[in-house]
Amino acid sequence: MFGASGGAALYRREMLEEIGPYCEDFEAYLEDVDLAWRAQRAGWQCRYAPDAVVRHVTSATAIEGSAYKLARLGRNKVWSVARNARRRDLPVIAFYDAAAVLYTLLRRGDTASLRARL
Repeated sequence: MFGASGGAALYRREMLEEIGPYCEDFEAYLEDVDLAWRAQRAGWQCRYAPDAVVRHVTSATAIEGSAYKLARLGRNKVWSVARNARRRDLPVIAFYDAAAVLYTLLRRGDTASLRARL
């Protein structure tokens, strides 16, 4: 498991003191991915609690598919990779992300994802 969704996670105080809290620059979306990535690099593990029940309203911060949400997701993907990825993984990540942006352009004609990455 890579990491927990920020809307359904409990963190050890020791972990947060060691690696720091959520990066406020992310504002919304993928700040939990950044935190999970930093935690993994520091040797922390995420555990799954199959009996836990979480009710999470998706897209409460921004409307699903809105330019705002797509822009934050695009920007924060780039930031998360830049802050955390190993150099050897960058070509694969870049290829996958370029394919996702191309799909969004062709499927929806939406340029928000591309603009956010640039």
